[in-house]
Amino acid sequence: MKQILQLAFTVITISNIFFSCSTDPLNNNSNCDSPAYNNIFGQIVGTSTYDQIKTLFGAEGDNFRNDYNGTDLTKFYKWYPCSGGNNYFIECWFMNGKLILSHKTIKNNSCSNNISSQTFQSISNGMTHAEVKAILSDEGDNFRNDYYYPASNEKIKFYRFYNCADQSKYIEVWFYTGIGANLITKNF
Repeated sequence: MKQILQLAFTVITISNIFFSCSTDPLNNNSNCDSPAYNNIFGQIVGTSTYDQIKTLFGAEGDNFRNDYNGTDLTKFYKWYPCSGGNNYFIECWFMNGKLILSHKTIKNNSCSNNISSQTFQSISNGMTHAEVKAILSDEGDNFRNDYYYPASNEKIKFYRFYNCADQSKYIEVWFYTGIGANLITKNF
């Protein structure tokens, strides 16, 4: 029974993702910022295989590029969740079958009313995600992850903290595993 309910939930979630994308009048964005797709992105980890990610989406990825440097083969895949075009996607790169990068252009719905020069200046190298989150009063949008090759553990988590009033303004912080905030930049 539990397996049937889990399967039904998965089918409903995927159906909602593929058949309910429309324009969002609040930020002229797509419903691709749906919690379901951000949830799928959150399930992609360094040890994820192509087949596991394909299963999460319920579809093959678009293998849009292959690079071979004489030693390593890197395959690049995208999944497009919305019928609204190719601007919204989740992308994964695999080197010799190992995940090395996951990236999304689908924003989550988080935002902060604390995006300012003052809060930007209070974020410093070495801070943890929890410390930055406390300063900005927001979880942030984890839009990219890089993984060590071939170990597959997380190397860098990339976050944007968007301004609630104007989401074109944000603070971006790259968190390196074992180091904390390393690159801190702003767009305002």
